[in-house]
Amino acid sequence: MGFAPITASALVTNGPNGTDGMVIFGDQAGYIHGLKRSNGEQVWAVRPNPNGSPAIFSSPILANGRVVVGISSFETLSTFRGSVVSLDPDTGDTIWQTYLIPEGSGSGAGVWSTPTYDAENDMVYVTTANNYTGPPTDTSDAFVALRGRDGMIAWKTQLVANDRGQFEADIGDSPHIYTISNGTTVEKVVGAGQKETGKYWVLDAATGDMVGSIQAVPSCAGSEGLFATGAVSEGVVFVNGVNCNIPSKPPFLPPTGAVVALKSDASQKLWAYTSFFAPVLSGVAVANGVVYFNASGLFSILYALDAETGRVLTGVLTSGGISGPSVSNGQIYVGTGTKFASSVPTPTGIVAIGLPSGSAPRPF
Repeated sequence: MGFAPITASALVTNGPNGTDGMVIFGDQAGYIHGLKRSNGEQVWAVRPNPNGSPAIFSSPILANGRVVVGISSFETLSTFRGSVVSLDPDTGDTIWQTYLIPEGSGSGAGVWSTPTYDAENDMVYVTTANNYTGPPTDTSDAFVALRGRDGMIAWKTQLVANDRGQFEADIGDSPHIYTISNGTTVEKVVGAGQKETGKYWVLDAATGDMVGSIQAVPSCAGSEGLFATGAVSEGVVFVNGVNCNIPSKPPFLPPTGAVVALKSDASQKLWAYTSFFAPVLSGVAVANGVVYFNASGLFSILYALDAETGRVLTGVLTSGGISGPSVSNGQIYVGTGTKFASSVPTPTGIVAIGLPSGSAPRPF
């Protein structure tokens, strides 16, 4: 079968005993596909959520050898229920599927962020979107922890109640698992940024109890807030999104973006960078003390900032995009081309940027 549009990254696996592995990804028709890594031959395709225009924005992850994917939807009516599914990577068979809304009890709570797995505690963490219809549930606009072995919900913490799209307090940032210390004790936490409220939240990873929160970017009705996945490095959280205090009239006057460095316990802002009239809708990557992100205007710039100070080290013009950069072996890779941010289609492709031979060390 063919593929609907694909916006999430693929998962690449190794086969048992060194055999041929798989390339696994979801599409915007709600199908999850498994291809042979060696030749691209399709081995399986499944559609775990059959109702309500399902769409997969979540990238698959491996959790104890199984594929875990969050499922969202384009629908805003009454039949879709968000879920998390675990699949056998070789066959596509369902190991477990956990719906986040009981059948016959409202709709929504899609998972359009990528799940995070903590192997130490066999726990899968997801963040969720708003309800579409009532009755309201306690799993929308929430952090949810599920047991990796069977998908049972261990805890759930809702951040905005009774949101049926009027506020759009979805959480698109993937959960970040890390530890914080108060000098005498070390606590494992899970954190993520939220749309529209513009807050970054930190919860106890074992219980879901609130540890702290901070207003990273302004809260404004209709704002994308903290839209995409941030990063955590060396005790600092780097979040990204929109500064809605600066007026915009898209597409000719697009929103202003922001990248903000926070203490990992959400107690303090360390620095903030403003990307005027180019929202930061890409993910963030951190490597070797440098923060990389793609500003998402009509003509985008791939930026490199000093992670300690937020000072701009350099920038490279690209053709627009919301793809987050990847850093590997001295190269930075970023996808380009979108009309999502600017409403104007731009050329698509993959750009690789690296050091010329013999040049002095620089971030690019």
